[in-house]
Amino acid sequence: MTPEPDEHDLAVRDALVAALAPFGSDVADVALSWSEPAHTWFTVVTPRARGAAPLEVAVDDRADLSLLVTVGATTGEFAGLSAPMEWLSVLATAVFAGRASEAGRSGQHLRVLLDDGTVVTVRRGLPWPGMWRSAAHHAPYGLRATDGLRRVGTFVRDLSGDVSAHEDVDHLAAWVEWPDVSDGEYTDVITIDGHVVELAATPDERVVATVTSTVDLARLRMLAEAAAAQAGLPADQDARAVWRATVRR
Repeated sequence: MTPEPDEHDLAVRDALVAALAPFGSDVADVALSWSEPAHTWFTVVTPRARGAAPLEVAVDDRADLSLLVTVGATTGEFAGLSAPMEWLSVLATAVFAGRASEAGRSGQHLRVLLDDGTVVTVRRGLPWPGMWRSAAHHAPYGLRATDGLRRVGTFVRDLSGDVSAHEDVDHLAAWVEWPDVSDGEYTDVITIDGHVVELAATPDERVVATVTSTVDLARLRMLAEAAAAQAGLPADQDARAVWRATVRR
């Protein structure tokens, strides 16, 4: 007889549903599925976008709430987590945003880039030179509300204090260089709507730019004034006017 899902199974499902919500209600199917061989409930998230990675999660050990997680074809067990559901939410958000990569056959190696730039890894077997350059990079499930801001003009300031204006967030991500991002060369990135942008350097030498929901108008004014001073523009112009006058295209 199949047992009912317990509170831990339901907590996993609820964490994944909550993490999926910002991407839209129709980007994936979420279901609880009983596995007789594993004798446990899995929450299975099946994306509708081509190239996106399916996600399956189960509670592997109820004593310490270790989690059995499958991203695409790669499975790993994660134990000793101080806040398992919070950790799962962060991991799932990264998978849903398309920041998961797999290398090798049958899920040998997995990397998931989290919002803070840290990387969750699963390794089965020995790595080999250049394996991440030929890895499969999974597509996002859909766009979040903040992803729509990627097409908004952007300012970036480096450690020397120089400010440059860019057509949009994607243009900026293509313009900055991976070693500089890895070394923390850029101190402030913000859209002309005031949304803070975070840059992360991935282990496979890509730059990921994430528009956050944080709005910092004081920082926007500071960068716009610096850009205006560099270009010899009047100091009383608003950020959009400075951006239009200085933007790289």
